[in-house]
Amino acid sequence: YRVHLNALTVINTVVKPGSKIEKHLYKDGLLTVYVKSPPVDGKANEALIAYLSKVLDTSKSTIEIISGHTSKHKKLGIKKDADYILLKLLIE
Repeated sequence: YRVHLNALTVINTVVKPGSKIEKHLYKDGLLTVYVKSPPVDGKANEALIAYLSKVLDTSKSTIEIISGHTSKHKKLGIKKDADYILLKLLIE
């Protein structure tokens, strides 16, 4: 679930676009994020990054989609310490 590549924490993520509420679940090393935006023209990806930047209390520029730009299965790279990210995901 978390790999360090030059201070980048990589997290396997599943995005559920078109949800009624925005929330996340973290279980067994997989992050599932529910966003309201539809999977059209990158809107769900933008919503994913915006949502996680709020949850992790960080700027959007510290979060990038490494792979899966057009898939619901993504690898996210986050420029934060893995323990910090895990703590924030579990307490929110």
